Amino acid sequence: TGRLRCLRSGSQAIPRKATPVHYREILKKDWLYGEAFGGKDVDLTVRETRADSLRNADGDTEPCVVFVFVETTKKLVVNVTNCKTIEQLTGTGEMSDWEGFTFTFYPLPGKWFGSKQVAIRVRPKLPTQKKAKTKA
Repeated sequence: TGRLRCLRSGSQAIPRKATPVHYREILKKDWLYGEAFGGKDVDLTVRETRADSLRNADGDTEPCVVFVFVETTKKLVVNVTNCKTIEQLTGTGEMSDWEGFTFTFYPLPGKWFGSKQVAIRVRPKLPTQKKAKTKA
């Protein structure tokens, strides 16, 4: 009942649990995704910001902003909407200045790029800060 079972698919074992596991938990295990929030707000503190690049659906490389957090090993690709909200909250668009801030992230179900998805958004109000930061 509470044991882990495995099904074989080719040469790869696929774990089966009694509790549901979203496919992104396996395929995109290093990244946060909206469904993982369980419909709830989550406060996360930015440990590091990175300028990176990812391949889009067309195979082209695009620049992106990546957050690394204190509370989890999972990273987040921060979209333009969230960057603008964070800039309003902190008073700066300098990514390195966002490090140390705690932001409230929430899941937002909707239709983006032609399919139903759950986006991750930043609440437009800062939660109580774990580390002393002031708005510039």
